[in-house]
Amino acid sequence: MSSEPALLPASALRSLEKCIGRGGFAQVYLCTVLKDGNVHSAALKILRPLRAGPVPKVVERLFLSEAKSCMELNHW
Repeated sequence: MSSEPALLPASALRSLEKCIGRGGFAQVYLCTVLKDGNVHSAALKILRPLRAGPVPKVVERLFLSEAKSCMELNHW
């Protein structure tokens, strides 16, 4: 298994269904995506804009760490 999260291209997104969660840094939406020719339900996490400047490295590390943990689950 790769140590880096595999990202689907934006063109894979078919629809945003509804917001299923929100926290201090992001909102999570139920969505449908096209992967390998099949339509799947998925969760899409969208980071909220920060007040100023680029994303701090600690936020980037936390986001990627969470993505790696989620990818270890059997989603497909």
